[in-house]
Amino acid sequence: MQNLLSPRAWAILWTVVVLVACWTPGGAVRGGGPDIPGLDKGVHTLLFFLESFFLLRALHGVFPARTLRGGRPTGRIASSSAAALAAGLAILTEIVQNWVPNRDGSLGDLLADFLGILLATAWYRQRDTEDERAHP
Repeated sequence: MQNLLSPRAWAILWTVVVLVACWTPGGAVRGGGPDIPGLDKGVHTLLFFLESFFLLRALHGVFPARTLRGGRPTGRIASSSAAALAAGLAILTEIVQNWVPNRDGSLGDLLADFLGILLATAWYRQRDTEDERAHP
C-alpha cells in the first residue's frame, strides 16, 4: 500500500498543526480541557517531538543514505538541520503568542518544546548510528 503523503507533505502538515495549536486564541476551545498539572508542558514536548520527527523524515530524503562529502554522515546533517528548523519554529511560536488574545509566550513552554526536539534528535541519531553499524 502506497503512503498517503510524502515525508515532506507530513512535515508541512504537522507544522500547520503546530501553528494552529499554538496560535489559537486562548479560550477559543469550549471547556478548555482537563486541568492536569504539567499537561501543557507535555503537549508542547509531544508537539515538537513530532515536528522534529516529521522534519527528520523529510530531510533524510534530501540528504540520502551514506555521505555528502568528506565522509561526514548525512544523518547528522539532516538531524542538525531539522533541530535548527524546529527550534526556530518553537521560538517563533512563543514570541507570536505574546500578541495572540488570551495567550502568552513562556520560557517553560519553550523549554518543553526544546525537550521534544532534543528527544527526537537523540532518537534519530541513535537509530542512524545503529543503521551505520549494521550496514558499514
